[in-house]
Amino acid sequence: MWWSLGLLVVSRLALVALAPLAEPHKRPHFHDDPVRGYHWHSERRASPFYEVTPNIYLDMWARSDSWQYLDIATDGYYLKPGPGGFGTVACFPLYPLVVRFVRPLFAGNTLVAALAVSWLASWASSVLLFRLVHDWRGLAAALLATAGLFAFPSAFFLTTVFPHSLFLALSLASVLCAERARMLPAALCAALAGATRAEGVVLIPVLAVAYFRQHGLRPNRAAAALVLAPLGLLAFMGFLWWRFDDPLAFVAIHQQFGRTPSNPLGTLLQPIVEHFFNVRHFLTYLVGAWLIVATAARAPACSLVFGWLLFLVPLATGQYESIYRVQLTTFTLYLGLAAARPRWVAWAQIAIFALLQLAICFWFIAGVRLN
Repeated sequence: MWWSLGLLVVSRLALVALAPLAEPHKRPHFHDDPVRGYHWHSERRASPFYEVTPNIYLDMWARSDSWQYLDIATDGYYLKPGPGGFGTVACFPLYPLVVRFVRPLFAGNTLVAALAVSWLASWASSVLLFRLVHDWRGLAAALLATAGLFAFPSAFFLTTVFPHSLFLALSLASVLCAERARMLPAALCAALAGATRAEGVVLIPVLAVAYFRQHGLRPNRAAAALVLAPLGLLAFMGFLWWRFDDPLAFVAIHQQFGRTPSNPLGTLLQPIVEHFFNVRHFLTYLVGAWLIVATAARAPACSLVFGWLLFLVPLATGQYESIYRVQLTTFTLYLGLAAARPRWVAWAQIAIFALLQLAICFWFIAGVRLN
């Protein structure tokens, strides 16, 4: 617990130190099209540019789609129908709902409330990851895995106004409960994860695998609990149907950005075929490599199923856009790091990860859209 808290504090202090360095490089983001539904608030302000607040140490954590979660927490959802219509329905509801609920504790400041939720969820994620790896490989591996979590190149998103830390905490809780044959809390956490991110659907087959390994095909009360797992996604779809007459409104928004059903293998091989690599492609292959290591090391079955499915889901949209945020929550890669031999290989990888995170976070603070 204290190791996780220490990693969180030290890593965030290193990132906070970037704020005054990135400040002179900040600018509005001219290339986003407001008609398509996403833009920078700073486009509507004179210099100095900022998203939510002129306080650089708070504003640095709110970029890109952060404004949508803040808007939902403050004013709820909206959708402009028709071709090219946009809205906030692509953002799942649990994170902004939690922010809205705790906002009175922070004098009504939505940004501070959102950051508090993200920071607390980040700490919870690291504690749960520590316990999972400790049960599997012991103390040394657990220390290494949690260090890998906070060093990952996109790990700064854990404490931004994004739902990834909350999704990661709920996913880890679900997998831990499933591994310990506690299907009811596992299914409840899976339902909450499904209300946080669309990728929460991968927990449904994870729980099915856990049940089969523990009970075979024999039906019992644990099987009945599995029915709860998809309720988070279904509840959001029900809300969209009631509010906007379209239960799949979030899918239509994603399609505007070129996300359509695709062969994951074709998407994975696309950089090789087109002879073009960038940091997103590089990280994707690196995550895949650590998943292979985790598989070879015989990581817990539920963790492997979760890791591989979460690795394939964004590739199944045909896009690499924002994929590094999903990769951050593919916690099985940290099990691969923990299993690496000799251990200096993993620690060297973590050092490289941390340096890359500093560079990427610098430009994120400066306003460069990280797709």
